[in-house]
Amino acid sequence: MDDQLTAKKEAYKSVMNIISVIGEPMLVELWQSLEITLTQFRCLRLLYIRPMQAGDLAKKLSLSPTSLTRVLERLESRQLIDRSIDREDRRRIWVSLTPQGRNMLDTIRPWEDSPLARALDTLPKDTLNRITEASTQIVEAVKALTEGDANP
Repeated sequence: MDDQLTAKKEAYKSVMNIISVIGEPMLVELWQSLEITLTQFRCLRLLYIRPMQAGDLAKKLSLSPTSLTRVLERLESRQLIDRSIDREDRRRIWVSLTPQGRNMLDTIRPWEDSPLARALDTLPKDTLNRITEASTQIVEAVKALTEGDANP
């Protein structure tokens, strides 16, 4: 078998192991500690940076407008976000974090004492740097390949 293909398959298995062993338990912890889904959490994190128009938020989250509306309704019912109509174009909706939403993101750290955090504490700095570099490259490559596919 070709060395490149073998390396690719091993990398794929490794990433899938990370998702299975680390990602899924973290999602459960996220739900238990915050009572929000991963999509809701990602939405809040984007809004933490700055308010966004609903259409742009849907693209960033790779959601249809209908799916985004459901996410926003849940977050709004918990008073974590506000929606407002654009003054210049009433078809546009702006979404922003409420003080309560910002406070929630500021005060909770669901994974600080996670098995992942403890495992990373055992690794030398050069290994941590390689993990960061490789994972960043993977994320950037996937984003580049999926950009524009946000609206099914």
